[in-house]
Amino acid sequence: MRKSYDAVVVGAGIVGAACTLEFALEGMSVAVVERDAVAGGATGAAMGHVVVMDDSAAQFELTRYSQSLWHELALELPADVEYYRPGTIWVRRTAFPRSCSTQSFSPRLSQICAPPSMVVFGCPLMPS
Repeated sequence: MRKSYDAVVVGAGIVGAACTLEFALEGMSVAVVERDAVAGGATGAAMGHVVVMDDSAAQFELTRYSQSLWHELALELPADVEYYRPGTIWVRRTAFPRSCSTQSFSPRLSQICAPPSMVVFGCPLMPS
């Protein structure tokens, strides 16, 4: 066992794994410290789901960029990695009026949202 590392990553969830990968790609020796099971904390609770959010323009851009990075990484992952893109359904507490489109609920999300014909029970289907 090594006695020293170039970097120590605390947490083996989605963020810790991404940091570990980047360090390793830079040729660094990395130790990962995890209190419980790998991806057993917030990542496991969220199913490792990387979703686009739009509470602000900055959040939208950052989360969309993050999602695109994971989609690119998927091409390099081994076949036995459990990576899949199930999609997201955004659920509203009230139905959309029949006359409105996805533009009505969020201008930013509508950039990546399915067309209005894909709205099911007032829930636009979102790619993830």
